[in-house]
Order: sequence, then structure tokens, then C-alpha cells
Amino acid sequence: MGTICVVYGIGIYYLLPLSLLTGNLTLVLYVFFFILMGMILGLVLLAFNFQKMIEIFLTYLLFFWERKSMKLLIIKNLDLHRQKNKMTAIIYSLTLGTIIFILVTLSLQIQQLTATSSMVGTDVEVKKNAGFRASDVDLVLRQYEDDILDFGFVALPVTNQNTTKFSSKVYSDSRI
Repeated sequence: MGTICVVYGIGIYYLLPLSLLTGNLTLVLYVFFFILMGMILGLVLLAFNFQKMIEIFLTYLLFFWERKSMKLLIIKNLDLHRQKNKMTAIIYSLTLGTIIFILVTLSLQIQQLTATSSMVGTDVEVKKNAGFRASDVDLVLRQYEDDILDFGFVALPVTNQNTTKFSSKVYSDSRI
């Protein structure tokens, strides 16, 4: 376990500055992902150490109406099955932590995409309520308009145009 932690620490100590200096965003995201997975694993191991105290606390909290002998019987039963309970608790905690991590990541991605789409200078989005058909945009699509549910266009970047035919300057709205 100690060797794994040393390799993990050296990997982060070496790879994080390297990825930031080279501007390798993919490597930065991988390093942050492994840091977060390490944090989840650490929290699971921390909860694993407090499992017996939590079991006793929950037993007294949830079975307050039972006699003392019943509470002691439940606590001894939990002690007897501790090995099976440990494995179940570890699997449950890791699964729950991973699901929460994925949900938070997806929620942040959705918020970021929503914020990006409302910024000046992003992709053009044409929205029209009823009556917007493919044949209104392109006459070639008229013959297939009954089969088309949705469509989109991708424009060529301005930098791909031949500059000898025309000259133009493109400015952002924020510079005007």
C-alpha cells in the first residue's frame, strides 16, 4: 500500500507541473481525475475506520425503544458479521462516491455548455417555432423534407477563404 501511495504522489508531483508547463490539457484533466479518485478512496478508507462507532451510534439512535439486551444483541451480531459488512460497506461507498462524482461532473458540463451558448461570439443558433422547414433554407432539401426531422449547417471558417479575391476584417462585438 505504501508503494502505491509513493508512486501516486510522485506521479502527481511530476505530471501536474509538466502538463501545466507544456499546456497539455488532456494530461491536466487526467491528473485531476486521479486526484479526485484518490480523494474518494481516502474518504472511503476514513469511513471504514469509523464504521464500528457509526454502527453503535445508529443502533442506539434507531432502536431507542428496545431493551438494553436487544441493543447489545444487535451490536454483537454486527461484530460477528464485521468482515462481510466491511466488504459490503467498501463496495457501497466506492459505488456511491463514483456515482456522485459523475453526476456532479455532468451537472458542471451542462452548466458550462448553457453558459457558453449564451456568450457573444459562440456558434450561431437559429430558432424558429412552427413552420420552419428544410426547404425554407435549402431548395435541394425540398425533395426530402418529409423525411428530415432536424438539420444543421456548418460554415467554413473565414480564414479558409481566398484573401486575394476580397479583403475583410473580422472583429468581436466586444471591440466595437
